[in-house]
Amino acid sequence: MIVEMFSDLVKGRLRNSRILEKGDQYLDLEDLKPIFDKMEIPVPEGVGEDCLKTREGGYMVMLNDCGAVLRIYATRQQYNDDKTINDMAGNIYHSNALPVIGLVHFDQINVQLMPGKPHSMGFGSDFRRVIKPIIEDTGYSDYPVEANFADVGDKIQLLDTVEDVNPNVYEGFSKKSWVSKIFCLKSQLEKLLEANKPYETLQQSFYDAWSGDKPFSEFWDDMRKAKADGLLVDGWNNSHLDMDMEGKGGNIVEMSRKYEARLHEYNQEEQPVLEQ
Repeated sequence: MIVEMFSDLVKGRLRNSRILEKGDQYLDLEDLKPIFDKMEIPVPEGVGEDCLKTREGGYMVMLNDCGAVLRIYATRQQYNDDKTINDMAGNIYHSNALPVIGLVHFDQINVQLMPGKPHSMGFGSDFRRVIKPIIEDTGYSDYPVEANFADVGDKIQLLDTVEDVNPNVYEGFSKKSWVSKIFCLKSQLEKLLEANKPYETLQQSFYDAWSGDKPFSEFWDDMRKAKADGLLVDGWNNSHLDMDMEGKGGNIVEMSRKYEARLHEYNQEEQPVLEQ
């Protein structure tokens, strides 16, 4: 199941977490409170407090309790208008990238919930050799850092699906005949759908929660169950990522634990008062 949803809950441009543009025309995390309220989780305090930067200038919240990552980033239109990053892909669907559990498009902001996976403990000098096939297959224009990959069986898989894509990679595809294109697309679609199968229940649950057919608390229960069953993993807590990373805005493990504490306090406050 692959679903993208649209919402007018929040409108405006996201302040780039890396450039920190000045001006009231940009939205800060606190301005996204309607989104967090709908999802029944607290607004992060900020980068370096309990959340991190993403490579494209967005924000990333590590969810320890359910083994997932909430990513908030500007749309491709905003990036192109602001000229902060060129040729930014809004989202990549590929069998070598982790499936998206939930993706909601706002006016100029995207909110993306990604499954957590075990992170590499380090490939050392073999890192570039190991990821080269994925780079070439997905069209990445450079070599992302090791933190953006997860161990999946005997291979690694992209954790981020938002990246600067090299269009030259797909030049050969554009020259194929229509018959060849159809067979190529059919093969890629089959691989993509197969990669999404383990997450179909969670994708449906997210869709139902966002659509209002069930409370988000039930969706988070489904997520925690998926973590208990081993489908989702807070891999950053058992990896080489327990270190200060300037590019991310802090220590990933430390930030995840701080947000986990805030989430616990939030849930305690939000508990309904039982009638006597």
